Amino acid sequence: TEADKVRINLLNIENNLANLVATKAQLEELFKIMIGLDPKSTIELNNDQMVQQTLLIDPEQANLFALQLLEQQQKMTIEEAKGIKMGYLPNLNLYGIYQYNVNMNPETDFRTGIDGAFVGLRMDWNLFDGLDKHHRSAVNALKQEQIQAQQDLTRLQLQQQSEQNKRNIAVKAAALDVAKEQLSLATAVHKNAELKYKEGLISVNDFLLAETGLEQAQAGVVAAYVTLRQAELEYLKTLSFILVIAVTAVMFLSNILNF
Repeated sequence: TEADKVRINLLNIENNLANLVATKAQLEELFKIMIGLDPKSTIELNNDQMVQQTLLIDPEQANLFALQLLEQQQKMTIEEAKGIKMGYLPNLNLYGIYQYNVNMNPETDFRTGIDGAFVGLRMDWNLFDGLDKHHRSAVNALKQEQIQAQQDLTRLQLQQQSEQNKRNIAVKAAALDVAKEQLSLATAVHKNAELKYKEGLISVNDFLLAETGLEQAQAGVVAAYVTLRQAELEYLKTLSFILVIAVTAVMFLSNILNF
């Protein structure tokens, strides 16, 4: 009976190992396809030693993408305002023309060239344009206010999302530490149970329970590690999502104001 129990446990372990190997091979083939490699080619992947917080980037650097876009939009509106103000000034142009005229007498086939040249100074000053520049200036000022409000909103969103995701990552990192501690305890219990089983002090059921506890602790560490990585990916995805929101908002404001 004890031999059958051990054999059943061995079969379960071999089945789990076969499933893991098949899943690993499937993921590697999908990875090759996604990066443009031949599925039949060989690839070497570095082993991840479950180092915590390896995917995080500098949040200050990440925040610059959305804010820089809005800052450039703000600079464009400022330059546009300068151009509108320049429209109130007179436009002074200096120009010159040189010409050479040829007269032709059909009877004698005699051609006479006449030189001509003159220079001039011209000043254009639009004294009244139907308040066109006034309205354009008002629209430009409104655009600058909206872009400034979008900058403040983007900074607030980035700060809140960043703090929330960092807190979530800290919680998942702490959970990984707890899972590692549980694995250490389960390893010690399994080692102790193995020694007792060899000496005949415990039954095979107790040994299998210790081995099952070790497997569960190992699975817990992997699950905690995957959860931590998912939290970090959510952090990176949130930054990209906020950037998309900022770009969409700027384009929408520009289209509305231009209309």
